Amino acid sequence: MTVQIPDLVVFEGQTWFLQGVEHPPLLPTAWLDEVQTYNSSACVRGYTAEFVVQDGQLMLDSLQADLMDPFQTFLGHAAQATGPEGAFVFPHLQQPLAYSGGLLLCQGFIPELRVNSGFQRP
Repeated sequence: MTVQIPDLVVFEGQTWFLQGVEHPPLLPTAWLDEVQTYNSSACVRGYTAEFVVQDGQLMLDSLQADLMDPFQTFLGHAAQATGPEGAFVFPHLQQPLAYSGGLLLCQGFIPELRVNSGFQRP
């Protein structure tokens, strides 16, 4: 599988790549069922998320996706265009998450550790 575009976590004023989740899923599946996206081999989940840790609470801050319908809403928020046709963001969500578990955060990417196994059948 192609190396995936990571989600981001803002923690103590620094932005980190989210590389692992102890007890997935991090986002409730019902929330993601609301969003119809185009997938790519670089982001098979169909979206990238930015989380923030505020006062010890993990929150979903924004969700970016290539939307099939630009008039979709997510958690009651309208999408805003971010660039090329189809690229949208749901900003400033500030949605608390009922997640309890560890997160593996990192800075940067180590190309020598990359494993690209090509395309896999679903």
